[in-house]
Amino acid sequence: MSENREPSGKRLTAQEKLQLVLGSYQAQSVADYCRSQNIDRSYLYQLRRELESTAVAGWEERRPGRPAKVDDVDAGELRDELEQARTQVAAARHEATKWEVRAELQGFYLRVAEDSLASLKKKDGQPNRAARRRARRSNG
Repeated sequence: MSENREPSGKRLTAQEKLQLVLGSYQAQSVADYCRSQNIDRSYLYQLRRELESTAVAGWEERRPGRPAKVDDVDAGELRDELEQARTQVAAARHEATKWEVRAELQGFYLRVAEDSLASLKKKDGQPNRAARRRARRSNG
């Protein structure tokens, strides 16, 4: 056998490694196949392990179901959109708080006005003290 792990000492491309491994699965004898390709059996088995572990790792990384559609959107653009959305939400919360305060103030003013009207009217229908004084002054 040759001392080189790869045929003729050159580096193999990923495609060439894949072809070697797939060819070895179809061969009758792995030893004969390795001799015909001029590679060590140990190197072929190393390639098989690498291929299998890479395939398993790739399958384990994927979640079940249909893969999500990938848009060609830049992460910076997404950050900008997120920041704009956060700014809009903060502005909307501020506006909502302003309207809540306005509603509370209007309710307060309404209660004060109702209380003032109630104090102006007496239960028996008599005018209040200031009105009686004015009536006395004008009558004589």
